Amino acid sequence: MDLDHIKGAGASTDDLFVNTEYEPYVSPVHPKHFMRVAGVFILAAFIVFSQFLVYQLNYKKAQRSLVRELLLAIVGSLFTGFGTIFTFMWLGNYL
Repeated sequence: MDLDHIKGAGASTDDLFVNTEYEPYVSPVHPKHFMRVAGVFILAAFIVFSQFLVYQLNYKKAQRSLVRELLLAIVGSLFTGFGTIFTFMWLGNYL
């Protein structure tokens, strides 16, 4: 079978296939540390959300900054999300 019309003239049939050596995936966080990492993220989220709540309760509406509120909300949400993901992975539910 002539494959010159597919691969172009001058290339050998060996060029069609790439030698792939697969390596197993290694997680950046070892599974035995999932509980500790989840706890740190959840604790950080609790601290950020506590600051957000104190900020909301201590300042009048005219004195508040939207940028600070959004920053605290986004950072707290990120910490909560990563903490939830690591909690699920610690429990064996890999997402």
